[in-house]
Amino acid sequence: MTGITGVGKTQIAVEYAHRYQGEYDAVWWIPADQPVLVRSSLAALAPDLGLPP
Repeated sequence: MTGITGVGKTQIAVEYAHRYQGEYDAVWWIPADQPVLVRSSLAALAPDLGLPP
């Protein structure tokens, strides 16, 4: 999700993940507000998906 700061994007994402957690094998938070962390966050997800790190 994108949008201006303080409108509830995080709360909506957390609520969605909570409500539909049974529909997914993994739920992963990617900190897009810090672009330098996106790649390492995705790499950390690899083992949970059965992929090499």
